Amino acid sequence: MKFSRFALLSFLSLGLSASSLAIGRVSGPAPSPDGKQIVFSWQGDIWVGAATGGDARRLTVHPGNDVLPKFTPDGRRIVFMSDRAGSQDFYSIARDGSDLQRLSYDASTESFASISPDGKFLLGSSNAFGRGNLVKLPIGGGDLTQMTRHPLEIQYSASVSPDGKRMVFVNGGSIGTWRDIEGNGSNTGEIYVSSNEPLATDAKRLTTNEFHDSFPLFTPNGDIVFVSNRNGWPNIWRMRADGSGARKITEHSRGAVRYPSLSANGELLTYEFDGDVYALSLEAGVTRKVTFEAPGDSRVSPMIEEAVTTADDFTTSPDGKRSVISVRGDLYVMPARGGTTRKLTKSAAQDNNAVWVDNKTVLFVSGRNGKRELWTVDMDGNEKLFYADADDVMGITISPDRTSVVASVGYKAIVVIPATGGKAKTLLSGQFVDAYDLGPQVEWSPDSKWVAVQMVNVRGATIDAVEVATGKRIVVGTTSRGGSLPRWTTNGKGIFYTANTEDGANLYYVDLVAPDTRYSEDDLDKIDDTPARPDAKVEVKIDERGLVERTRIIAREVSGVVASNGQIYGNVSGVFSVISTTGAVTAVPGVTGPAFVLPGEARTIVVNGGRFSVFAGGVLAPINFSVAVKVNAKEEEKALFQEITWALEKMFYDPTMHGKDWKGIKAKYTAMMPYTVDRSDFYAMIGEMVEELESSHQGATAPRVVSTTRPESTGWMGFDWDAKAMANGKYVVGFVYAGLPADLPDSRLIVGDEILTINGVSVKSGPVSKLMIGTSGTKLKLEISRGGKTMPILIKPTSPAAASTVRYNEWVKWNRAQVESLSGGKLTYHHIEGMNEPSYQKFLWEMRTLTTGKNGVVLDVRYNGGGSTSHKVLGVLIKRPWLYRTFRAAPETLISEDIFRGDALQMPSALMTNQYSFSNAEIMSEGFQRLKMGPVIGERTGGGVIGTGAYMLWDGGMIRMPAIGCYTIDGENLEGNGRKPTTTVPFDLNLWHAGRDSQLEETVRQLLKKTGKD
Repeated sequence: MKFSRFALLSFLSLGLSASSLAIGRVSGPAPSPDGKQIVFSWQGDIWVGAATGGDARRLTVHPGNDVLPKFTPDGRRIVFMSDRAGSQDFYSIARDGSDLQRLSYDASTESFASISPDGKFLLGSSNAFGRGNLVKLPIGGGDLTQMTRHPLEIQYSASVSPDGKRMVFVNGGSIGTWRDIEGNGSNTGEIYVSSNEPLATDAKRLTTNEFHDSFPLFTPNGDIVFVSNRNGWPNIWRMRADGSGARKITEHSRGAVRYPSLSANGELLTYEFDGDVYALSLEAGVTRKVTFEAPGDSRVSPMIEEAVTTADDFTTSPDGKRSVISVRGDLYVMPARGGTTRKLTKSAAQDNNAVWVDNKTVLFVSGRNGKRELWTVDMDGNEKLFYADADDVMGITISPDRTSVVASVGYKAIVVIPATGGKAKTLLSGQFVDAYDLGPQVEWSPDSKWVAVQMVNVRGATIDAVEVATGKRIVVGTTSRGGSLPRWTTNGKGIFYTANTEDGANLYYVDLVAPDTRYSEDDLDKIDDTPARPDAKVEVKIDERGLVERTRIIAREVSGVVASNGQIYGNVSGVFSVISTTGAVTAVPGVTGPAFVLPGEARTIVVNGGRFSVFAGGVLAPINFSVAVKVNAKEEEKALFQEITWALEKMFYDPTMHGKDWKGIKAKYTAMMPYTVDRSDFYAMIGEMVEELESSHQGATAPRVVSTTRPESTGWMGFDWDAKAMANGKYVVGFVYAGLPADLPDSRLIVGDEILTINGVSVKSGPVSKLMIGTSGTKLKLEISRGGKTMPILIKPTSPAAASTVRYNEWVKWNRAQVESLSGGKLTYHHIEGMNEPSYQKFLWEMRTLTTGKNGVVLDVRYNGGGSTSHKVLGVLIKRPWLYRTFRAAPETLISEDIFRGDALQMPSALMTNQYSFSNAEIMSEGFQRLKMGPVIGERTGGGVIGTGAYMLWDGGMIRMPAIGCYTIDGENLEGNGRKPTTTVPFDLNLWHAGRDSQLEETVRQLLKKTGKD
């Protein structure tokens, strides 16, 4: 959904009245059967207008998102998708917008593709039975019938031939998304054709390439039109029904074609290109843009107004009278105890990281000029530039005596600036990889003479104390995997930090001076009767002799550690606690979940869920406030766009931006910005923009909107319907999952049972999915037919949330049984669901328990989305025997030392991959082949290997930020270059529906040959 410069010029040249506006960023246009009208989605509603353009009329008005509208072949109704009930369902209306009807009720997400030429069925895809399977639905509503069945493959975009006998669809890739607009790869769509029957076993692949072929549609003469990027940019193509004679019809560039739709008479094809509507005369091959106008009002307010009672940051003035908080990118001042707030900063850009210079002046970081700069503001809101550099200046912290400010300049330097302003002095040079997280990279010592810093190196980091006046660096500690910002105790006698270790993040404490030897015999003689001086100054002393050796662990599984008023606070195993330097841990009462303490505050300020409290005397006293936020939505979006493009330019892993015309891309989307409908649409546009960088691990997520509609949930009895029976109007049990309600002794159903009634209501009187709404955990009475007899069954459905896990486990169980059967019991099987710790621990357990007596193991990373544990798995696989153990009771049994003491496979293995193996699963494939572990069978991996993280925006949205590249030892970038298997075996949908897996069969054959047991 986008808007072009041309549309803007059209708007100006038409001289439209103030009450009308040109429509931009339109989605899913579709023509009427006669090609005279076009229906489309805009502002989350359904609109219709003449195919020649001009005035458009709104047909639906609802807070939900109404999308993908299509006319029925007779032209009387319009079918569309909507999330009105919490998930995407089918709806229809009369062509004038009246007579709204809900057509489907499953608690799943459906996507609408087409309507059968006879007007009897809707075709689409659904995650009700797996990741994405083809489904059809009666035009008048009912239950979804599965047309394909696989728990992890993805099929979508189905269209039926004119005679109703064949169905064309896509397998692979993802619907509507162009991760690699111009490029190619294994994770792209391929077009198939099959019979128009449930679970067909006659599918034929029409396209075989690594370009993205999608959105196929049958024409009235039996040809197929589709979208493909095989010439570089997505365009409309046409081919014969057998896949031959493919030719390009349109000539679009620098943008994406999406969601084509064809009129029933076959004369007009409409589609979306960069958010504009285009109409193509299919036979003449002539395309034109269609511009619509609509009333100038909008159901989306131009102003964002809300009362906010949480903040992103908090800092108190030196005299303890005022506090400044950061809310939605702006700074507000209020009494230190809370209460009335007043806005200080005026920029629509983000202003944050505030520190007090004195009781009336606040220094902060601002992105208002397209980079990070330091500004000041007084209590009257007068702003002034304090310090700027050619690079970004950020991450500020002020010394306790308020004479000096430390800031990061880009990734390379940390500087000291006089608090009164002036020239900066470079304090440290190095690689400060976290500088753009916008937080301080150092912490001042209590006496304002030193800073503590983490200096990263290729294997970990050193924890250094740096004397600000001289630049002298003293290594206080070392970490093997990096850690947190080091911090000082408030008495200046110690430094503490967390370091990442194999068993989590541990808290380390270093005594800066060795403690005096204590003799208990002299305790009475050492009593000092001199009154304590409350104003005694802290003076930091560091004894370098034995300094690192004085490091000790004082707590484990710790995060968010900060010192305040003589105590160390942090989260220990997720519980907010006080941590003693002796290792004692005491939970802080009144805090639920993780929290942290603000550094540098005279009071102990506890932050929990964006709310602030003072902790004193064992009691939490909330600091209450409410900020009346009023933001011009469009002005904020301009600032957000500037922030996002700045972040990409500074943090994207490839400084050349993948060789793209980044300046041109920014200009293109800058022109679209005025026409985004709302914040969700704005982030959808950002998602389209980052698509053009052709990178994985990217995307944009809009701020979460709390829905006033409670999502519906349909109970699940734990079985799948027989799809062929359902197509004939019968509700017959097709497969029962072990351990689910339908498999329990007192409610057991068996394959072939026909369900007749649910709680006395005939299943033929309405959709079963509708009858199942709200039934999770409740008693249902079924009437079933079994073996010609009618009988009652009581059953308590479970939540459908369990379905994906159950189907996955069933798939793994089936694969293991196949490997055992095909190998005659010589091999076993293990699927690694994700490259994460739970999957790794499951891998270790199954390796220890399932490989006994086996000659080899099939390892499978198909459908594995990645993570970070491939090095652990490979570390287990690479071990070779070097010592054996034996026992007197079984002297003939030799046990490898690595197995005796730890974990090692030490038997032949083979690896399976496919186009859905992503990221760290691809690294697994690279390592498996590079280390010559064995054959790799299946399909080339997806080609998406980048280290990524979330970059949060002040309105609550976020973008994913690919920041770390991944290269083979030969220098090949794994991003965009999927790992090829040693033997390519494409997924065979026909064999799968026939109960076989071609990839699994070839893997077993090759592994048996490797073991010599074939």
